[in-house]
Formats: sequence, C-alpha cells, structure tokens
Amino acid sequence: MDTHTPEQINGTPVEAVEEHIRERPRWSAAESARRCGVGRATIQRALDAKRFPNAVKGENGWEIPLEDLLAAGFKPDRPAKPDEDEDDRDDDRSGEVDLPEHLKRLVDLEIELAQTRAQVEIERVRREAAEEIASKVSAEKDKVISTQAAMLRMLEQAKPEPKQEVEPEPVQRQIPVVVEERPAGWFKRTFGPQ
Repeated sequence: MDTHTPEQINGTPVEAVEEHIRERPRWSAAESARRCGVGRATIQRALDAKRFPNAVKGENGWEIPLEDLLAAGFKPDRPAKPDEDEDDRDDDRSGEVDLPEHLKRLVDLEIELAQTRAQVEIERVRREAAEEIASKVSAEKDKVISTQAAMLRMLEQAKPEPKQEVEPEPVQRQIPVVVEERPAGWFKRTFGPQ
C-alpha cells in the first residue's frame, strides 16, 4: 500500500518529484505541432479538449509536456513515411538515414512505454484526488449525522407532555317530525275522500 505524507509522494520527497517534472521536455504548441507533424490547430483542439492534463499556460504561451503528447496519441520526432513515388524517394534519400526494423520497433516500444507511464501517472493523480474527496465527504457526512443526532435529542427533551383530553358529554337533540300534506292524487279527485 502506498504511504505518503504531505512532504513525500510514494516515499519520494515532493521537491524531488517536482524537480523531475520540471526536467521533462516541454514544448510550445507550435513546436509540438511541428515535432508531431500536425497542424497548430490540431494541437489547439487537443488543448481545448483538455487532452494534455499537465499542460501549463505561461507568459510565452502553452508548455506541453512530452508525456501528455504521447498519452494523447501524438508521435513527436518520428520520421515521416517516404512518398510512394519512386523518383522522389531516390532524390530525397541523400540526407535520410534508414533505420533497421529493430530500431524502429525499439522507438515504437519507447513511445508506448512513455504513453503507459503518462497514463499511470494520470490515474494515480485521479485516484489520490478521489481518495481525498471521499475522505472529505465522509467527514462531512459524520458531521451532518452528529448535528442531526444533537438536534433530535434537543427535540425529544423539548416535547410537551400530552394533554388529557376530556370527552364532552353527548348532546341529545330532538328532531321535529314534519308531516306534509300532499295534494290529492287522481284517485281522490275522482272518487272523493273516503
């Protein structure tokens, strides 16, 4: 289990970690675009989408770490693929060095390793942030529960004694009976009263 104090991260002093981070290569957005073989707008879209979590905007513009570029899928300083046209390739080969396959594979593996390390670092930072948030939420929850328990105790102490209700005696009412005379029906009118 990782143990760290505010002065250490995974057993390493914070100053050493910060120094290591400062020593890593950081490029401007324009330099990153040039080295990765993409347009400046592509790098800007990635910045806007927050694909470079460790990028810092300084006085001279953005400073993008190499690890962020690799983690975002960019491949800086990778040799461009030659054109398919045979005549053009023959003319351009004068200053170009062909790398053996094992060196190309080594470069690919180094890039993949750098991407994986960057992803691990990002996940570590996320995990630490989640743990800190969880501890704060837990502390807040405990505080709310203790406050509610205190309020419940106060309410229970302040309860008035129940009053004994006296039932009123029932009142007897007399309902007058009204008999209405009905008009004579056709039988009485025809045959008369009996």
